[in-house]
Amino acid sequence: MGSPSTTEEYQRRELERRLARRAAELADAKERLQREITRRVEAEKKLRRVSRRPEKRDALDERIRYAEVTSSMCAALATGDSLATMLPPCTQVLVEYLDACAAQIWILNEAANVLDLQASAGTRPPWDGPQGRVPVGRGHVGMVAARREPVVINAITGDRGSETEAWIRRENVVAFAGYPLTVGDKLVGVVGLFAGRPLSETALDSLASLASQIALGVDRRLAEESLRESEARLQQMADTIEDVFWITDWASHSVLFASRAYESVWGRSRQSLYEDPKAWAEAIHPDDRQRAWDHFVRLGEGANYDEDYRIIRPDGSVRWVRDRGYPIRDSNDEVYRVAGVAQDITELRRSQAELHKEKDFSTTLVQTSPAFFVAVSAGGKTMMMNDAMLSAVGYRRDEVVGRDYVSMFVPEADRAEVTEVFHKLTHTAEPTVGLNRVLTSDGAERLVEWHGRQVLGPEGGLDFFFGVGIDITERKQAEQERKHLEEQLHQSQKMEAIGQLAGGVAHDFNNLLTVIVGNVELLRRLLPDDEDIQQMLGAIDQASDQAVGLTRSLLTFSHNLPVVKRNVNLHNVVSDARELLSHLLPSNIEILAPGECDSPLLVHADSTQLQQVLINLAVNARDAMPGGGRLQISLSEAAGESDGNSVGVAEPELPGIRLEVSDTGTGIPPEFLDRVFEPFFTTKARGQGTGLGLAIVHGIVKDHDGRIEVRSQVDVGTAFTISFPAAAADTSPEAEDAAVAGPAAGHGELVLLAEDNHHVRGLISTSLKSLNYDVLAVEDGASLMDLVGQHGERAGLLVVDVDLPKRNGLDCLNDIRGAGILVPAIVITARVDKDIEDRLDGRAMLLSKPFQLSELGALAGRLIGEAAMGGQG
Repeated sequence: MGSPSTTEEYQRRELERRLARRAAELADAKERLQREITRRVEAEKKLRRVSRRPEKRDALDERIRYAEVTSSMCAALATGDSLATMLPPCTQVLVEYLDACAAQIWILNEAANVLDLQASAGTRPPWDGPQGRVPVGRGHVGMVAARREPVVINAITGDRGSETEAWIRRENVVAFAGYPLTVGDKLVGVVGLFAGRPLSETALDSLASLASQIALGVDRRLAEESLRESEARLQQMADTIEDVFWITDWASHSVLFASRAYESVWGRSRQSLYEDPKAWAEAIHPDDRQRAWDHFVRLGEGANYDEDYRIIRPDGSVRWVRDRGYPIRDSNDEVYRVAGVAQDITELRRSQAELHKEKDFSTTLVQTSPAFFVAVSAGGKTMMMNDAMLSAVGYRRDEVVGRDYVSMFVPEADRAEVTEVFHKLTHTAEPTVGLNRVLTSDGAERLVEWHGRQVLGPEGGLDFFFGVGIDITERKQAEQERKHLEEQLHQSQKMEAIGQLAGGVAHDFNNLLTVIVGNVELLRRLLPDDEDIQQMLGAIDQASDQAVGLTRSLLTFSHNLPVVKRNVNLHNVVSDARELLSHLLPSNIEILAPGECDSPLLVHADSTQLQQVLINLAVNARDAMPGGGRLQISLSEAAGESDGNSVGVAEPELPGIRLEVSDTGTGIPPEFLDRVFEPFFTTKARGQGTGLGLAIVHGIVKDHDGRIEVRSQVDVGTAFTISFPAAAADTSPEAEDAAVAGPAAGHGELVLLAEDNHHVRGLISTSLKSLNYDVLAVEDGASLMDLVGQHGERAGLLVVDVDLPKRNGLDCLNDIRGAGILVPAIVITARVDKDIEDRLDGRAMLLSKPFQLSELGALAGRLIGEAAMGGQG
């Protein structure tokens, strides 16, 4: 590398030499033309002196005038350094010396196939485009370019009423002449001339000659501008690209050119390199210098140069460079210059070092990873297998390398599928994901999720298959168990939703039953003691009782009844449950249950939960008898003995009442007997049971201090035996019912009633008024609060429904208590909410719909009486 000047100086001098050569050629041509013009002018003057004919003198004057135009045009073409400065004087010459109205020069834009107006003198014709651009083929000027032939019109006109006609008249335009500007077969533009008189042959010849001169001048300027743009682009490229471009003279080894990147890579100025070419070699690291020089000098023999070496920058930092040189030969096939490019590869070298480190790391990662890594050749032979997979399959590395992968590690049932995967990978670069089983050395199988892809060789052909696998055997088992639990939970949620629906139906039905039961009670009081009437009312009573039983069954199913333990007769519980089961079980299942019994079997329990036990056991039996069978429910007194072969709850043996539910179904296998009460455990097919039914039964029995036992024989049937402690003999359900006092007449006390159901509100109001109470009734919570605000101080009783519009009844009661109004209250509700009673204070009692009006009257009298005596504050 070395040079006599900087890069900019070299380029500038080269450009100046080219421009000077062109300018000299143009000046020489101008001088020859000027001499010719002067010769012709002198000749014409002589002819004028000797000519005696006037017409010859006019022609001679015209030739002299156009000779002067030619001279002026040459001068105009020699001015300016671009088309923008050269062409305007040319159009001015045409206007002034040819006595034209307007002259224009258009330059061809080949890319857009349009003519761009570059220069204009005189006035501008309106049809030549308001934006200074005319498509080739359109208008007079466009036609000249399209045909590449002159267009001459000596009687130009325009459409009547158009801008063209107005311009022609205003400017007195008579003629138009348009000439293509061509250099050989190349079109560069169009010159157009508009004159106020017809154009003579001499004028047209002169215009054609001038067009030729203009075309040459335009072509020359375009070439110069293209050259300048090309050189500027080359300079910009050399200055902006990060690689170092260089050219040296081989004979002197001087540097003719080095791009600006040299300064950023070498850290030295280009001028220092031009002044001292040895600076290049001196910057090379001493350990690399001789090798780089020995290879460089071989360029003189015509060999290419490609070397990586280190350089030391002035600040002491070291950078890696890849330097490539290419010999340039002269006409004698001798190397006279060398051009090259040097690239800073420091980061590349660093990346390669990192890549080697990453490769070592990857090898370590593959061998220590718990995932499976395997490589299989295009022929199906195992090439590599990491330690995790070797450990899982139970082989040593030397036992698997070279062995056929499919036959050794794929179960026979899966081999066709795996072979198809390999075939697919052979023809696609897309990775595949799939599950397949892997055989171990002891014949066991592992389920593996594989991610496989092809690996291509240097020539683009298939080299081998590479797979990464995750052993998901345990995970799959866990997922199946989780899915099973989710299905059970989903089934439980569905049952909960159905239960909520049942509770909602019961709520609405209780309102209807309240109206029916209450009105029947009123009719009994009002109608005469006629036997037929009483029989009809009795039938309504019986239907109402059945409806109440059905409602309680719905609430039992919805798990919505609160736990209220009282002495109940198991005969009655079984009888009520049998009615519900007759609708629940299919007709091919026969239900056997005890009939009426004079001696009650009393237990202290929640009757609703006992019905839940019977329903769950019956449903369980139904599922065990898909083809039909017999369900038997039996009751007896228990002596405390237990079947030694039964499995049950570990409570102590208790004497009392025994309830047994048995079926003739499929039975339970012995190995499952001790798990039947576990939550979510079921022997039914997936999706056919939640595994919660017997767990709920177990919980209810335990909550009632009982025990449950199960006996079963496959294909014979199953029997569940439940033992409850007997209730104390001194009380009975009938005695508890008798303890409820009858209604007592009031003494005109004011009762504030809030009930949204119109019929229930009227029924309660009528009943209380018949008992000598003064009743004010409203239909929503907001109205109740207004009523309390007006009459709360003298009110003797509040009767408030829980589910009031606009404002909840319990919220109203809390606000009334907060205002210091401690009047007793009866809270009525058609729904069952275990939390309602817990939210009441000692001055309020809960009354669930449907209720007897006598029960409402008795409760009202009791609360008012206790308040009067101060029994509750």
